[in-house]
Amino acid sequence: MRDTFRRLYAVVKGKKPDGIVDSHVFDCMNSGALGFATSYWNGEQLSAAPFPRDALPLDRFRTEFMGVNWGVPGDLLAYQMGGFRNGLAVSLPHDVLVRCWQDELPLSQSLWKLMDDFGRSEARFTPYFSREGPRWELPKDWIASVYRHPSRGALLIISNLGRQEGRATLKPDWKALGVDAPGAVVDGLTRTALPLKNGSLEIVLPAAGWKYVWFQGEK
Repeated sequence: MRDTFRRLYAVVKGKKPDGIVDSHVFDCMNSGALGFATSYWNGEQLSAAPFPRDALPLDRFRTEFMGVNWGVPGDLLAYQMGGFRNGLAVSLPHDVLVRCWQDELPLSQSLWKLMDDFGRSEARFTPYFSREGPRWELPKDWIASVYRHPSRGALLIISNLGRQEGRATLKPDWKALGVDAPGAVVDGLTRTALPLKNGSLEIVLPAAGWKYVWFQGEK
């Protein structure tokens, strides 16, 4: 398999330097072969479940699906997890996107536009399981990761992986977020203002719900 991928990679890159070798993984993370891929997509082998964590536990996601462990960007196939939005509840806090189909393009395009506008390529990603970065008081089964940009503030992705609607009260630590002075807080996708009450932000999410919160700082 490694030799096959090596030959395929040589053919593709020999004809087109920016060509891709997109590996469809099915329950076999072959590191030798993935060394000659440019991306991989994974998840079709999962057992169907109504709640994302029932189909894919977080420790397995961190090991197999994040991409960074293998040196190759990964996409998630989420139709065993109750659909595109449900899959994003798990994948986005890991800095991974769900491979979309035609009817999911508008939301996928919005996610890419947000990352372009925020400046993802210049930002530092701190996942929920890291010991670095800000700490949040979250309900059980909620997770939150953050991107910190040197000049555009911080972008929080928060997800409710529980089985019922929940509410969180977030009190931002602006210094830990890397923002010099408190400023505007907006919904990352809609860009509508999110009001702070007594310095805190109320977030309500349904089961498998998620939200981007952009702490823009003072302009």
